[in-house]
Parts: sequence; C-alpha cells; structure tokens
Amino acid sequence: MEIGKLPPELLEQLILNKLTNRREEVLVRSSTGQDSTILTTNNKPIVLSTDPITGEVANIGWFAIHVACNDVAANGAEPVGVLLTLLLPKGCNNKTIATIMNDASQAASELNIDILGGHTELTDAVNRPVISTTALGIPLTETLVISAKVTGDLDIVLTKGAGIEGTAILANSGLKELNDIDGKLLQKAKNHFKNLSVVPESRIAVEIGVIAMHDVTEGGVLGALYEVAQAGKCGFIIDYNKIPVLPETKALCDVFNLDVLRLISSGSMLIFTKYGDKLVKKLNENNIFAAIIGKTTDKQEYLIDIDDKKQVVEPPESDEIWKVKL
Repeated sequence: MEIGKLPPELLEQLILNKLTNRREEVLVRSSTGQDSTILTTNNKPIVLSTDPITGEVANIGWFAIHVACNDVAANGAEPVGVLLTLLLPKGCNNKTIATIMNDASQAASELNIDILGGHTELTDAVNRPVISTTALGIPLTETLVISAKVTGDLDIVLTKGAGIEGTAILANSGLKELNDIDGKLLQKAKNHFKNLSVVPESRIAVEIGVIAMHDVTEGGVLGALYEVAQAGKCGFIIDYNKIPVLPETKALCDVFNLDVLRLISSGSMLIFTKYGDKLVKKLNENNIFAAIIGKTTDKQEYLIDIDDKKQVVEPPESDEIWKVKL
C-alpha cells in the first residue's frame, strides 16, 4: 500500500463499512467526499472534522490549525475551536514544543478560534512531530452544505489555483532541484503558506448561495472532484485550460515531474453552486482569485476536456507530493 490517504474503495471497505452504530443526534456522517460530521445538540447543529499533519512541514502548529478548520469551513460553518493531539519523538526538546504551540496560537488568533484542549506526549512510535487536530464549527446557514446534495448542472468553481499547498511545501523543502527555479518565482512559491485558509471563501460562498464545497487536499483537484461526485452520485466535466495554475506552481511541477492536478492543494476550494458567475465576481472583489472550471452532470462520468479531447478521470491514488523525497 502506498503512502498517503486510503483510496476511496479501500476507505469504504476497511473503514466506513465498519461504522455500523447509528445515533439519532448525528445528522451527517463522514464519507468519501464528506470530510466532516454534523451532529445536533438541542436542535443546534455542530460541524466536526479531524485532520493529521504527518509530513515534514515548517510551522506545523500553524499548519495543523488551518487545515482542520478548512474542513469545517467546507461545510459552510464558522470554526470556533480545536482540540490538538501532539505526538512528539523521543528527545524532543522544550523549544520545539513551545514553537509548535506558539505557531498554533498564532493561527488560532488569525481565525478567531479557541484551542480548547487536547493531549501531548513523547513516544518512540514517531520520528518527527505528528499533530492531529479536531475542529468544531457552527453552520453559517440553516441549509446543510454537504457533498451528498451535489446534482447535475452546477457550476464548479475553483479558488486560488491547483497545487497551492504542494507549491509551498516544495518551495520550502531546500532540495537541490530548487536551484533550477528563478529566485523571485521561488520566493512567491514559498509565500503560499499564507494562502492556506479557505475560511474567507467559505463565508462568501454561503452568502451568495452554495450547494457543497470541498477543500482540495491530498489527491489534488482531480481527487477532490472524484470524491464529491462519488458522494453526490453524479458526474462532472471540466476544462483543463480553465483550471488556474500559477507560474510558480507550474515551474515546481516541471522540475519535480509532478501532475499539478493531483498535487495536494489546501488553500484551494472547490465550490458547487448555481451562481458561478456571481460567486466568481464576489470572490475576485475580495481579492480571492477564482474561476469556473466546469459543470456537474447527471450521468456518472468523470471527464476532463484537454484541447477538445475528453479523457476519463481515474480514481485518486497516492498524492504526487509523496513522489518527492522531502
């Protein structure tokens, strides 16, 4: 089995099919394309999601907060708090722990959320810091924003561009291949960590009108599209030439020979809406670049149009980032 997220079919077979107990308080359960769970307490819904950071990432505490809150925001919710579990390698020093928590506190301040608690331990089960973050949020609308509601004939909007997170990870890796990239372009790529949050576009999408959203994490744009289509039991057709790819992202993917559409991209949001043009206009007015990249279809076909030639989008496998020895 390859490094990275379990493929959808194995996730269903080995994990989701084992979750058989059902409580009436749970409104929406996690599934392929649905990263958050929604439950109700006293008729008030709460959105919950959890995400680990397992890779070698600078500012891992800051990163962990934003990635988990992105999942909550993808369900049209305002993040309000997180629980952090820190698993640290044997010999980890006080300075490292303090740095992780200082970075996490900075991210919490940026999002105006509480770090509610969690767990911290040193263990020989890991050889570098691993953080698992559970985020909690309150929906911004009474209508649930979930992938299962996606149907045909919706606009598919992508914010910022493909491969945002992968761009930042590669640019900050210090690998020798980076010497082949223009210095100014490389600096722009390094700064993409600042674009990691999708909370701002979530708020705008809810205001305009949205059926579903999905933050683009492991598996990239194509993986995220596949997951949402699976959840909604629909299809999609997207135009390769309409998918925004920043010059610095293209340069890095060329150097490392990676498929940008299957590169991890936290910071990008896929938005499924009836009001694509209106939403893109509003996002651009708020300095969030966005573009309509295609449409959903009633027929369960997953297609990408490359220069007027339609190709089938295959199920997601291991993310392209794992091809690079970071």
